[in-house]
Amino acid sequence: MKSMICCRVGIPGAGLFFVLFCLVIEPQDSARRHQVQSPQRNMRHRSRPARTAAPMIGQDTLPAGSRLMKVTRRHLFAALAAGSAALASRPLIASEGVKSAITPDAALATLKKGNQAFTMGHAFNYGLNDSQRRAFLAGQRPFATIVCCSDSRAAPEQIFETGVGQLFVVRNAGSTVANPQAMGSIEYSVAHLGVPLVVVLGHTSCGAVKAAIDVADKKAVLPGSLGAMVDPIVPAVHTAQKIAGDLVENSIRENIHHVVHDLRAPGQRLLAEPRRSGKLKIVGAEYHFASGIVEFFDVE
Repeated sequence: MKSMICCRVGIPGAGLFFVLFCLVIEPQDSARRHQVQSPQRNMRHRSRPARTAAPMIGQDTLPAGSRLMKVTRRHLFAALAAGSAALASRPLIASEGVKSAITPDAALATLKKGNQAFTMGHAFNYGLNDSQRRAFLAGQRPFATIVCCSDSRAAPEQIFETGVGQLFVVRNAGSTVANPQAMGSIEYSVAHLGVPLVVVLGHTSCGAVKAAIDVADKKAVLPGSLGAMVDPIVPAVHTAQKIAGDLVENSIRENIHHVVHDLRAPGQRLLAEPRRSGKLKIVGAEYHFASGIVEFFDVE
């Protein structure tokens, strides 16, 4: 019965606690039942040699002197309470129906905390049951918009340890906003969903930036739509060529700077007013493949 209750409320690790209940609590209850037997039966068995108890499952892995049989229901409930507290401390799945009420600074702090959990390997479980999925039929309420690269190694939901409905993601090779689809998506997230934070996220070893360097340095002609795709990055490469250091890394940074600058331009009417009123911030960031760390800069 206790295992059914745990499963219904969705407490992580309920199966483990139920095993502990069966293996630990029940033997103790059984011992109590033997203690209340009649004195005559106890006298009848007193002279018999004590039988060696069958080893419990996993007993050979327990340290010497283990007091597993001493565990009580109180310990079980304390463990359940600890698990519930851990669940409550993780980022919540976004609720629906109204615009995000979180401040820009709080949104940025949430992303930083999520990335810290990601780099430490403390992944959260965001599996949704049927009722949770249905809750999103009413709409969405993300707390941040991420303008990022299509690179499969740089998925923002994993990098920031966020759940369904928490991020509004605009992805294309090079993290650019040079077309109406990208720009309109950002404006929609701010004007209609009330997103308080826009992050322009680049990453190390960006292939689109490297292609733009080939165009700028070697006058390379890219086939199909690839040339048009990297054209918005070329001005950032020209700026990076004037900076000492690694050209690829400097170009990645300059590309992020350029996109942030474009989004902050006074002509961006749907973004400028929320920024003036303090309801929106636009920042830059770079994801480092080797460490998993997201480095924020151009912070307002």
